[in-house]
Amino acid sequence: MAGHRSKSRLKRPFGHSFVAILLSLGCFFAAAETSPTGGCPATSALLSVEKMPGFHVICASPGSGDTLHLCVFADGLRSETCTHSLDVTKETTVMDTINFLIKTLERTSLWPKSPVPGIFSGSGTRFPQEKTLKEIGLLEYRNVIVLVEGGVWHWPPVEIGFERPLKALVKGGPSIVLRTISLIPRVFEVKSFIEDAEAVRILERAGPHIEKSVVRVMDKDIGRSVDDWRTSETFFLSSTGDPILQGLDERVQYLTRIPIDHAEHAQILKYGYRGRYTPHMDAFDPAFYQKDADTLNLIGEGAYNRVLTVFMYLSDVEEGGETWFPKYAGRQDYDQESCSGGLVVKPERLKVIVFYNMYPNGQLDPHSVHGGCRVWNGTKWSANFWVWNVRRPYKTEEASKNMAQEFSKWDPARDKSEESNLGSVTSPTKSEL
Repeated sequence: MAGHRSKSRLKRPFGHSFVAILLSLGCFFAAAETSPTGGCPATSALLSVEKMPGFHVICASPGSGDTLHLCVFADGLRSETCTHSLDVTKETTVMDTINFLIKTLERTSLWPKSPVPGIFSGSGTRFPQEKTLKEIGLLEYRNVIVLVEGGVWHWPPVEIGFERPLKALVKGGPSIVLRTISLIPRVFEVKSFIEDAEAVRILERAGPHIEKSVVRVMDKDIGRSVDDWRTSETFFLSSTGDPILQGLDERVQYLTRIPIDHAEHAQILKYGYRGRYTPHMDAFDPAFYQKDADTLNLIGEGAYNRVLTVFMYLSDVEEGGETWFPKYAGRQDYDQESCSGGLVVKPERLKVIVFYNMYPNGQLDPHSVHGGCRVWNGTKWSANFWVWNVRRPYKTEEASKNMAQEFSKWDPARDKSEESNLGSVTSPTKSEL
């Protein structure tokens, strides 16, 4: 199957000049050295059978003297050998390590305003840039880290049927399992993620306020009726001042490993008989909105976007109402109205699916096109929970700020606890779709 990466619109390099600082910081590059994965068993839960452009898994081992040897698996592709390697000192900072890795991988950013790349733990904790590799526990209690070029965490799919327990990572609820149901695009499901009281509360608050859905219109669709592609009712529901909904916010934050202040208010949706939404992307491709200055400003000319969607099923549907991914497994040709072929996900009350609209390098994933199939019997209640790759001006009240700050702060004890639980997912669990 062909890899995702295409020739990109790269505009500027990351970081600063390296000529004067490489030797002073003890960093030495090797362009394509290979090394077995045996020393890093945790990579089995991070390396996937399909490329994730911009998601680089790094296995650390002792080097000579006070150095660390970093073995890099570029784009998170499963392999017996790494693609690049370099040596650094234990006192090298996270920021300098990012720069060295970007230089080694010969990567450049996609957009002038692109978020700063980050180094993360295998469970999605972002390390402070000023910390040293020694201070983040490299070779003390972890030997795997991940460089994400786009600056926010992405769960790797590993393989279809892979199940990742998230007991230690999701606060305020029972143990859950993130299960891979698609590699292209990356789609996961979590059954019983929503609590019954939360589903009831959402409909109780949103139900009286829903009205006809609107959309941001692409240049080619200016002047057309929204009904040509979407027939639903909508309400954007704030969680401000509602402890039940704030509890759901917190679990979404811990599920996605992205601070809640990167999210929009939940979009509550109602689809009645024959209601549907033709295939579309949740992210905004700047090429399609050149006549819409507001949208171009919203997305920073392409640098900012909806990195992922947590799609919530708030009701069962007797017939129809499935979520359809027509470009599943790389398919290209499909009938807009057919809802056949590709990946079809049946509504199941309290379940969520998580799908990524962007690659980890910040490029949009064209395979994330999806639609809502017609409802033939019953009513479909659902919700879009959109999370961006940068902070957004929606969840700005004190509770959300505190929630995001608590999640983002460096807590060595919590980090060690989460790292110790990675052992439970180092051996993939397979099950039938």
